[in-house]
Amino acid sequence: WCRSNTDTYVTGTPYFKTDWTTAGAWTSVTGDMTFTLTFGGGISKISNVTISGVAKADSITSSNISGNAYYQSISGSTVGGTSNPGSPTPPYVPLPLSSSTISAWEGDAAGGGTIIGNCGDLGNVACKTFPLTLGPKEITGNLLVGTGETLTVTGTLYVHGNIDITTNASVRCDFAFQARSCIIIADGYINVNNNTAFSGSGIAGSYIMLLSTKKGCIGTPSSGCTTNNSAIEISNNVNGAIFYTTDSLIDISNNATVTAVVGYMIQLSNNANIHYDPAALNVLFAASAVPTTGGWNSNRWNEY
Repeated sequence: WCRSNTDTYVTGTPYFKTDWTTAGAWTSVTGDMTFTLTFGGGISKISNVTISGVAKADSITSSNISGNAYYQSISGSTVGGTSNPGSPTPPYVPLPLSSSTISAWEGDAAGGGTIIGNCGDLGNVACKTFPLTLGPKEITGNLLVGTGETLTVTGTLYVHGNIDITTNASVRCDFAFQARSCIIIADGYINVNNNTAFSGSGIAGSYIMLLSTKKGCIGTPSSGCTTNNSAIEISNNVNGAIFYTTDSLIDISNNATVTAVVGYMIQLSNNANIHYDPAALNVLFAASAVPTTGGWNSNRWNEY
């Protein structure tokens, strides 16, 4: 985009200048002009990753791709399928959950009542005794599920603070969800580690989703982030669940395995795995375990 200090040409006529900061006249262009607008967070990159399917990025480095690879540059990598150098930048793809849907879920949680302060160990008396069954609820503080503790979610949980789920803890959807899935939302970070187990209701097609709306935790120093300046940190043999960030990094490490992950940025290290479950393609989320006629369906967890 360029500008002139004065109105040097008629609106709608094309002119150009090699350097807009210099003095002198603009040059007329014969004919019409076209342009594109590209929305995104910079050059896309895949680095130090093993991918069992297709890889698409501007730059691929030190990676093993079993399927086809689409890129502008590649180095130190192997491609089992077809290499496609000079491929265009992968298009911007909106995240599958709109802000209005997330706001509606937060409203569903608040409709079940509000817990003032923290929930979990040393928290509000209404939610500090485990095993704990909870939801739908809005929690104005933090949520802590401590060592060996079990949380059963009976409705959407909306946590204004942070969520910490630690050693050998278990978090699952109530059986009454049946084939539907349950949701936990945090305005802050979500930290899960040390053999934490997540599960849906036990019926095929049911999952638990942990979602953070924390902004600005993109791998660089920022306030209120968790490990490696992320908004969701998953480590040490954690398994199951769908993890989602709207504006920040998800850091997956140390043998952690997840069912599906959607994020503004994703970082994997130390034998972390994403084992995509095809059944997660059509996830039906419900506000509570009580059967209702409504729900929210997501039909685009897979790649574009």
